[in-house]
Amino acid sequence: MLPEKAEAFKGKYLCPICQNLFSIQDLEVNDNRNYLTEEHVPPESVQWKRKVLTCKVCNNTQGSAVDSQQAKVLNTKAFNLGILGTVKDTRISFGDKLFVNGTMMTRNDGKYTFVIDPKRSNPKHVLQFNDAAKSGSVAGYEARWNAGDLRKNMISIIRAAYLWGFADLGYAFIFNTHFSKIREQILFPEKDIYSQRNIIQSPTGFDEEGIHIVAHPENLGISAVVMNLTASGLTDQVCVLLPGADSRAMDRLDAFKNSLKDRTFELVPLREFMSPAMLLDPDECMNPYMFWLATYEPADDTTGSK
Repeated sequence: MLPEKAEAFKGKYLCPICQNLFSIQDLEVNDNRNYLTEEHVPPESVQWKRKVLTCKVCNNTQGSAVDSQQAKVLNTKAFNLGILGTVKDTRISFGDKLFVNGTMMTRNDGKYTFVIDPKRSNPKHVLQFNDAAKSGSVAGYEARWNAGDLRKNMISIIRAAYLWGFADLGYAFIFNTHFSKIREQILFPEKDIYSQRNIIQSPTGFDEEGIHIVAHPENLGISAVVMNLTASGLTDQVCVLLPGADSRAMDRLDAFKNSLKDRTFELVPLREFMSPAMLLDPDECMNPYMFWLATYEPADDTTGSK
């Protein structure tokens, strides 16, 4: 969707994910049709920082499909690091096709405590496990737990960065034609559409969360959303790289990613490039989008803004 078409959407709300149109009546819960819901960004399970409106279908289906993985992945990382008090739902298999379910918790001595849940375990298996444990004869056991889906977690992180940008900058942010691939990836998480290499896990440590611009190397036209995700006593910082709005942005982003291991980069908060009027004055609200075109689009490129 191009900025010049925005006039047709006055009085309507465009879901930033599926891009279906909604009216003010859709703020009310209605069991007979899709309606607008308040969504936490990132997910509430990893300590949200922003709120946006998305439709119920997008909120519910994507929440269960991908957003649910963020806390699980962080929980597993905290467990593997031995962070005190981290709990994992665990199944321990032993003997000949015997198993018990329960929870395993990290201790301050670097070891783990396992507590059986009798409601989720076969009583006979519980007795056999306890007898074996008391006699010290539990051998060859295997502990399993849900570690979280790493791929879906990455898609959820991309989704959160996209919605964070929308929360701060509105439609000017998602008018970027390159973001159609991001929306497609969110809507179809089973497909491989938008490269997960755009996510930098545990970067060098940025003090400020939110939208940034890659200032070094210069003139790349790449933005980045920095987020701190917290669960199970662990805070993980992620940096999601996003292309600018001009026609050559994806090429520059791909080139930057390919050389990222050998180069350092510097982020500058987007607010340093913007005036408050960009968000408050209707005549200025398209400036975040136009910023990319005016700054990075070559003058002889006819695909730019004219």
